[in-house]
This record gives sequence, C-alpha cells and structure tokens, in this order.
Amino acid sequence: MALAHPHIDVETMMLIARLNLDDIERLELSQKGKGRIGLPLTDAQLARQAQAKVFKDTIRDVEDYILACSLDRALQSDHGYLVALYAIERGERDDHESALALSQGNPLSPPSRFQRTLETISLP
Repeated sequence: MALAHPHIDVETMMLIARLNLDDIERLELSQKGKGRIGLPLTDAQLARQAQAKVFKDTIRDVEDYILACSLDRALQSDHGYLVALYAIERGERDDHESALALSQGNPLSPPSRFQRTLETISLP
C-alpha cells in the first residue's frame, strides 16, 4: 500500500489521524447548540466533516495495511507447513483412490509423487 506519506511509519500516521479526528470531534462538540436549526451547514462545518472523513479513511486504510502485513508475515512463516500439509492431503487422497481401485479389482497405478512424498515428508 502506498501510504500518503511514505516516510512516516504506520504507527505515527495512525496517531496523527486519531489526534486530528479527536480535535475535530472536540470542536464539533463545542459548537453544538450554537447554530440555528434548519440552516445549511457553514463552510467551516462542511470542511470539518470532509476532513473527518479523510482521517477516518486514513485510519481504516492503515488498519487494513497492518492486517495485510500481518497476514503476509503469517503466510511467509507458515509456507513450509502449508506446502507439507498440502502434500500430505494429496498423498492421502491418492492413497484412497488407489485403495478404491484395488478393492474393485483394478490394477494399481504407480505411486503419485505425493504418495512418494508421504514416505519421506517431515514438517519444518
């Protein structure tokens, strides 16, 4: 993800967005009850709403980025296990198909590469 400010770490970016959003919310609370009901929003109110949306979107984007990075690290660290588990599952499926063929009197095909892997596999 290309962050708006590539030289700012995600924690700092999140802090900046949250503090600015807090400031906007405090300002909005201090302005409540001072306007007339039914009048259109002032330019300042519209600007604060737009800016609040930008900061909320930034917070959501940074949270998504943090989650994506976490998932990426998990996939990288678990890659060996995932490959081994896939090979085990495929080998077991091939064994099952061989057992069915044998039970039906059909000739056995040579062991698949996954069945051969089951004989030597070790988890990382």
